[in-house]
Amino acid sequence: ELLQSPDFSQIAGWTLSENASFDDVKQFVSVNVDSPAYQTIKVTPNRQYTNQVTVRCLSSDGSARMQINWLDAKGRFISTDIRPVECTDSWSTHSMKVFAPVNAHTAFVYATGHTKTPVQFKQNSFRQ
Repeated sequence: ELLQSPDFSQIAGWTLSENASFDDVKQFVSVNVDSPAYQTIKVTPNRQYTNQVTVRCLSSDGSARMQINWLDAKGRFISTDIRPVECTDSWSTHSMKVFAPVNAHTAFVYATGHTKTPVQFKQNSFRQ
C-alpha cells in the first residue's frame, strides 16, 4: 500500500480541499468534483498500479470518480487516468489498473466526485 490511511481510519496523509470533510467516527470522507481529497506519492515510471475505492452516493444523481494525475520530476503535469464510478446508497468497491507514464515521478491520487453532488469514500487504496 502506497497511501497513508487508505481506509480513512484517520486523515493522516490526505489533503482535504475546501468543503471536503472527514468523519472520524464513521471513517469516511465526503467530497465532490470541486472539493476532492488527495495524496501525493512518488511512483516508478512504467510500473503498473491498482487503484481501488469503496464509495457510496446518498443522492441518485451522485457519481464518484477514480483519478490519478501524473507529474514529472519537475512537477509538470503529464497526463491523467480517470474512471467515473456509478454508485448507490450502499458501499461498493471498484478498481482500475493504471501504468505510470514513462517520465512519471509523482502521482496525485484523488478521492473525488464526478459531479457537484457529494459522495463518500470509505477506502482509497493505491498499490503496486
